[in-house]
Amino acid sequence: MKASPQDRLPAEYGHPAEVAGIPLTELAHFLLLLLIAGADFAVFRQVLSIIMSKQPAEVVLAATIGVTVCSLMLAHVVGRLLRDKAAQYRPVPTRYVLGLSLGWLVLGVAAFFVRILVAEADTAAKSKTAAATAWAEQTSGALLFAAFYVASGLVAAVGAYFTHNPLRTHYRKASAGFRHANRKLTRSQPPYQRALGVLKLHKDSRVREEMNYLAAKAERHAFADDLKRYAAVAIAAHLQNPSATDGMTLPDRIPFPRPPAAGGSEPDDEIETR
Repeated sequence: MKASPQDRLPAEYGHPAEVAGIPLTELAHFLLLLLIAGADFAVFRQVLSIIMSKQPAEVVLAATIGVTVCSLMLAHVVGRLLRDKAAQYRPVPTRYVLGLSLGWLVLGVAAFFVRILVAEADTAAKSKTAAATAWAEQTSGALLFAAFYVASGLVAAVGAYFTHNPLRTHYRKASAGFRHANRKLTRSQPPYQRALGVLKLHKDSRVREEMNYLAAKAERHAFADDLKRYAAVAIAAHLQNPSATDGMTLPDRIPFPRPPAAGGSEPDDEIETR
């Protein structure tokens, strides 16, 4: 029998304690990412300031923020995809991981070689001693930048790998939605109960008025039957002929049906048999 996705999940993905709150490792990873983002911003700004020396400072700042976010997000997404692939949470094509990793690597290599090329251009017009010193400084700075770029990418990817948990994210989202719906229910329940009370009041009033109407109609029918019987007796007594009123007590052609009498028989049937 084929195992379900829940059966294939590792223990750390479905650990019930992780839904209690933000783990300390995730908080530490978030703070570390902020520090790394600040350092990446500084080194990328140094590189872009050299390349875009003729551009306004606002343009350089915007480009630096974009490159920093792009580099960290590429590494972060690679770590998340590798975590999902290892946990068999969802199908993750290898080409996606390789493509994102290649994009992150190309960005770092391009920035490194830009530093090297700028260093060569900067030392071309200087004397041999000054050029050698400037070359050593620029090269060491470029190598340090490359090492830091790789380290920051690894920290972002590995941190995302060990802190990413889609089950905990879905649970928090569902829990937040439940709390929001519960608050809306709390606000809407009193008006709803009042509306139900008013509706029940109107329904009860309608039933009561309908019963009053049926009772009044039955009373008029009974009074009419009494009048018919009294008239039949009075006519028979006046004519001194009991058979003279035969057929006079048949049911009337009333425009609405009569309610059944007690015992299920129609009042007109009783009149007709009398």
